[in-house]
Amino acid sequence: MRVEQFSHIVFDMDGVLIDSNPFKISVAKRVMQSILPEAAMVFAEHFRKNFGQTRKAHFTWAYENVLARHGFTEEIVDTLIEQYGKLIAENYASCDVTAGTRSLLSQLHRPCYVLTGSDQHEARALLGGHQLNTQFVDILGGPVNKSDNLKNVIHTYGINPAESVFIGDALHDFEVASHFGLSFILVTQYMPFDNQALIEKVISSGGYVIDTLSDLLIDRLNK
Repeated sequence: MRVEQFSHIVFDMDGVLIDSNPFKISVAKRVMQSILPEAAMVFAEHFRKNFGQTRKAHFTWAYENVLARHGFTEEIVDTLIEQYGKLIAENYASCDVTAGTRSLLSQLHRPCYVLTGSDQHEARALLGGHQLNTQFVDILGGPVNKSDNLKNVIHTYGINPAESVFIGDALHDFEVASHFGLSFILVTQYMPFDNQALIEKVISSGGYVIDTLSDLLIDRLNK
């Protein structure tokens, strides 16, 4: 499989371009620990298994499934989102670029986009800090979800889903790509959970599985 066969390439960010998944899980756990310590592990596990969603979706799940039973009101969602954002801002920039990212982007002569569950302003700042932002036509993130953002990319830039690919590391990425008819490449190196079930699901649907973006480098494929 050669990634250059696709006319447009959509990347997830966390766990694909940036090695940030462990950091974000630790922050999510820390936020929940601050208000309901006994729920911290449950929330961290939910967060771990549902990467790709917006923080609004994550903390709404926490409220509906855990916090409401302990007397918290719905206003706690916005409070937690704010706390999470502040903690992310403290160390997000220290997360490294993943293996193969710079080399692959330098080889691609196709329009590339980023769709992330992270806050859009944070994502643009993070990629800008790593001098990667100029490699992308657009960088879209929260609070808008990935499905709506991909719909916007398709309509705004006139891409043909059948000729395009989404490169992600989570079930949510796969589901969004499948819904809109994009091919899918699963990056497994930085996935923070047992990924065998997802790997099998991607393969059975005709998708592709790689370790890191280094596996897509043209010089490696030619060896």
